[in-house]
Amino acid sequence: MVLFMAGLVPEPVFLMLREAGGVLTQRALVNSPHALTVAFAGYVAVFVYHRCRDGGDSPGAAQDKALQMAIVALLAFMPVDPGSVLTAHKAPVLEHRIVLYGAALFKLAARWSLFALFMRYYLFKGDDAFTEIGSLFPSTRKPDPPSSASPNSNDRDTGNSNKE
Repeated sequence: MVLFMAGLVPEPVFLMLREAGGVLTQRALVNSPHALTVAFAGYVAVFVYHRCRDGGDSPGAAQDKALQMAIVALLAFMPVDPGSVLTAHKAPVLEHRIVLYGAALFKLAARWSLFALFMRYYLFKGDDAFTEIGSLFPSTRKPDPPSSASPNSNDRDTGNSNKE
């Protein structure tokens, strides 16, 4: 939960951590709150990968699901100033308002998706919560199972293509 709370507003958390650590701006190794966003997304990706592998997914499928969730986590943890969203209605250009509202909407949807996934993992399904994630990458999609209905005898290919 700390991850989700810190990811809601990464910039103030970053500044607070830097101040609590007594790190001067000139001596800081990283001077961007985006480092927190990337670190959180990386953590989510590694976590999802290992949970998928523990649940029985192949390495390729686990990697694809981890990449997919890393992209969702980047959206969920991207820095969006709540004040700019609340005052977006005052923006004189319609396109700017649409971008601000859209970014906030995507961030909320991604946060809800991650939150729901982790709640399913911790409260209900365990590793199965991650193995049931649908992959958006075609290379790891499982083929549809064959139909249980037997084909009609008239539609069968007899293997004799030289009908004269």
